[in-house]
Amino acid sequence: CPVTAFVRTAPREHPKAPVPALSYRGACSVVTGSLPFVLRDLFFFLVGACVVEMVVQTRRGSAASQHELSVFLYVPNIIGYLRVVAALAAFALAFTRPDLTLFLYFLSFGLDAIDGIAARYFDQCTKFGAVLDMVTDRVGSAGLCALLCVLYRDYSAVLISIMALDIGSHWMHMYSTVTVGGSDAHHKSVSKHTNIVVRLYYGQIWFFRWLCVGNEVFFIALYAAAFYTDIFMYQGVDLIKALCWTSALPCALKQVVNVFQLISASEKLADADLAAKRA
Repeated sequence: CPVTAFVRTAPREHPKAPVPALSYRGACSVVTGSLPFVLRDLFFFLVGACVVEMVVQTRRGSAASQHELSVFLYVPNIIGYLRVVAALAAFALAFTRPDLTLFLYFLSFGLDAIDGIAARYFDQCTKFGAVLDMVTDRVGSAGLCALLCVLYRDYSAVLISIMALDIGSHWMHMYSTVTVGGSDAHHKSVSKHTNIVVRLYYGQIWFFRWLCVGNEVFFIALYAAAFYTDIFMYQGVDLIKALCWTSALPCALKQVVNVFQLISASEKLADADLAAKRA
């Protein structure tokens, strides 16, 4: 079966460092020198900046203060920078500290939910923040797929195709949304003329979250399976492989949505070109 084959094709000849057990202690060693010094210091700086800015914004509490602050220093955007640093650190440690890689990637993934909440709470929704969020999502997923290309070389062509489809479909969707709907249009706002699959994806929040989370969990579980197979067992069941199985469906559906999103965006741009020629 495809998922089991994925897990079993991790190259045995690939040199691996001793794999430490997953633990809170191992995760916390990120602050004791395991990360490159630049990434570590940058991470702490951004955390401090985010805390200070949240305190300042909470005390001011006025809309006028928004005009005095650079968009680059908005709380949700600082959280976005933290996501980038955490993802870069995760990739840097991917083949030496898989426990820290999992912790940092989950941290980056989890912060994706917090930045939107912060943007609405502090009234700091910006175009820059929306693009930063999407670019971070796409780059993070592409980086994880690149790691899997090394661990599962027999499936590298499939993984590269998934990377290309993910980046291409989202770029086309974003560009078509801005081109047709104007600079104020949001990529998650779709009209009734949009493809029904894309409308379902962006219109039903439960479906959107299920596919997005399931897609990421599938690739994270595949990464974990390359290092921790047959370690986390419950009643004879490998929990990591079980996680691969349970997240395979939303991951597959996410690729289907990406195909329809690419087609829908292409049709939208083609219709705009025809309308421009008729005008």
